[in-house]
Amino acid sequence: YTEEIISIIRDRISSMLNSIGSR
Repeated sequence: YTEEIISIIRDRISSMLNSIGSR
């Protein structure tokens, strides 16, 4: 249960960092 949330949060952060890095 907790691992699922962490996995989703990590994916969100990764996506955000990817967006920032793209700029």
